[in-house]
Formats: sequence, structure tokens, C-alpha cells
Amino acid sequence: MFNTAETMLLHCSDVDHSEFITDVIDAQDHKYVQGATVLVTSLQETLKAAAEDGFPNLLQVRKEWIASAKLCTFDEAVKALATEAKYTAYTSIVDSGIKSLKERRAIAKETVSKEIFYD
Repeated sequence: MFNTAETMLLHCSDVDHSEFITDVIDAQDHKYVQGATVLVTSLQETLKAAAEDGFPNLLQVRKEWIASAKLCTFDEAVKALATEAKYTAYTSIVDSGIKSLKERRAIAKETVSKEIFYD
């Protein structure tokens, strides 16, 4: 004889078009975090200024900001500035375990010998 149970699973999410990791507490996520590779005003400040100026299309402002910020992961930023040999040295250390952004910056400074702008 089998017992049966009525089960209902529900999931509710209010996230629409989620694209940004807004919290970098977990170092496991750090390799996926995208940051600006050029000096730009923050997205939050840019959107606020556009709204205050009465610009109605904040999605367009956001799209333009993303293009101007040249977003990428820290590893991609390193790859763009490093020689192939130096990038290989960087990845051999980074890929040896979970590394935070702080650790990645230190490894890049040591292996690439260049300052990587990443915000």
C-alpha cells in the first residue's frame, strides 16, 4: 500500500532582465562579476541624473552607459592587457582555487606587472 501526498511547488520572482550581480560577498561569484574598465560615472548616478533631467528612456541611458563602461570580468580585463605568456601565468594561479577580486588583483599585479583598471 502506498501513501500519496498532494504537493504544490511555487516560485515567485520579481526580477526582470536581471543582468548585474549586486553583491560581491561570495568569492565564488567574483570571477563572474563585471566591472567598468574605464573611468565612468556609476550607473546609479547616471540613471539618477537622467531621471532628474527628465530623460524618459532610462533603458536607453542604461544601454549607453554599459557600452561606455566597457564592462567585462576582471579576468577578461587582465587578458586584454597581458601578453599571452603573462596571462597564462595569471590563470595558472587564479584557476588553482576560488580567488576573490582582491586576490585576483594581487595576482595580476604580480604576474602581469600592469595596473588593471577595474571598478
